[in-house]
Amino acid sequence: MSIANCNVYRVYRCCNCKAEIGINQLASDDWFKNCPMCKQDELIIKSAKLSINTIVDGQTPQTIGSLADKNRDIKLKNGEIKEKKKPPRPWWRKSDKINFDILKNPRRYIETGKT
Repeated sequence: MSIANCNVYRVYRCCNCKAEIGINQLASDDWFKNCPMCKQDELIIKSAKLSINTIVDGQTPQTIGSLADKNRDIKLKNGEIKEKKKPPRPWWRKSDKINFDILKNPRRYIETGKT
């Protein structure tokens, strides 16, 4: 796979009018130079984010992360690896829901354990 065929999200900033423009491009595409707002040749690249997709056996394009998740699920099913146990909840988190009564008077809850 060639990097030139990968998508890049580039954020440009105009030095003249301070406008910021985000554009999806191929890595092989030329950089924009002219600001679409003020039409000046003042654009610089503020940031760029590379997005790599892979194709496996003619399937739809997938990200590296989705392939890793798929491989992990297969290994779990085959017993090659074991599921990691979730760490125990902290003492102050008794359930998945937030008890907003504690937030009203946290000092009282810390000192007495009562809401």
